[in-house]
Amino acid sequence: MNRPESEKTALGGRRGWLLEILLFLVLCIAVHIVVTITFKGTPTSDGQGLSLNDYDYKLRIVKSFWFGEIQTIYKPEAQIAAIENAYGIKVTEAMPLADTPTLLLLLLPFSIVAEFNFAIAYTLWMSISLVILFLALEKTQASFADKKRIFPFYLIVVCVFTFSFSMIHAIRMGQSSLLGAGLLILLALETIDAKDSRRLLRRCPVYMMIVLLSVKIHYLIPALGILLFYGYFHEAVVSTLIVASTIVLLGFWKGFALLSDWINQVGFFSGTTALPSYYVSAFSLHTLITLRSAFSQFTNSPIVGSISYFIIVTGGSAILFVSLWKSLHSSSCPQPATSITPQRSVTILFGLLLLFLPYLGGYEDLLLLVPYVFLFATAGDRASIPSLDKKLVLAVFCTGLVLNYNLFPPPQIILLFWLMKALALACLFLLLS
Repeated sequence: MNRPESEKTALGGRRGWLLEILLFLVLCIAVHIVVTITFKGTPTSDGQGLSLNDYDYKLRIVKSFWFGEIQTIYKPEAQIAAIENAYGIKVTEAMPLADTPTLLLLLLPFSIVAEFNFAIAYTLWMSISLVILFLALEKTQASFADKKRIFPFYLIVVCVFTFSFSMIHAIRMGQSSLLGAGLLILLALETIDAKDSRRLLRRCPVYMMIVLLSVKIHYLIPALGILLFYGYFHEAVVSTLIVASTIVLLGFWKGFALLSDWINQVGFFSGTTALPSYYVSAFSLHTLITLRSAFSQFTNSPIVGSISYFIIVTGGSAILFVSLWKSLHSSSCPQPATSITPQRSVTILFGLLLLFLPYLGGYEDLLLLVPYVFLFATAGDRASIPSLDKKLVLAVFCTGLVLNYNLFPPPQIILLFWLMKALALACLFLLLS
């Protein structure tokens, strides 16, 4: 997987840093003109509501929290007060936040910038997220042992994601899925390279990435899974302790009611709790591709949400047990003792989350990029991509349909797209070894 040091440009070397700075500046200009100015939050024509993207909403609330206007970011009355103070109009609906309290730390620097210029804060957030994602993708192709053989297929996959509706929508909404995907890819590459090179992980960058990824539970779980599946138990435990300590320290600093409010909010994302009237418009099941949304066209029974979490917990526990068992007995068992390799375990974990979490925005399907990165970054260990493999074609085709699901005219058969997502993940699982 390693390339000569002179050939490495991403995240290293003077030439690499110059390219990164240039990329950031170009993205800042493009994002500010195309995204920030065009899609920033504005009052509706009747003056009784507000058209906000997700980042506008969250940053307004977090900024109000840090500047003492509200005492929590999770209670609906506090959120409504923050939005009304910012825009001077009456609002009646709020948006539940599943983001962990580390969101406060992630958006703190942007809140400070927003005190002077909200548009620039948005531009910086989106430009930094895109730079991290694009550099992660560049670093992936820089790791290929056989670039001529692998790169054309990798380029097709990157284009399918880059020019998809999910990507464009994530940029317009200021979603953290871009940052999450980029950081998970960088963590995957660091873990793969460390294991192949038989070196220690660079712990400081790893811990920093884990803390940033802890902003959402469905980013944190796969991040810790990557470490555990590759046998980095110490780093996984320390990362968990760092995240837990960060949240507890926030509780000591800002009050533990913040933590209890967050736990209460998470319950609304279980799919088993009746939503208050002020949250109803926050969940649009017809725009999502999960088991819960697929069956919402047939039944609204909360049992679907319960089944989803049962599958996630039992499936996640099983794959963790198998992976740990294999790691502990790797020296005494022959290599073919189990077909569950670390990269396959990661793919299963992503599949459990992306298929069964009851409420998961379509923009989060961008996380499908990570299993693809495992496929291409470890391609040197196998001969599975010497030609256009039928499973790879099917996976890319299904992924493209899933990422552009919201472009299809209604009524969409969500269950059909859910099966396509499952088929794409199954093909990636079979391609990996």
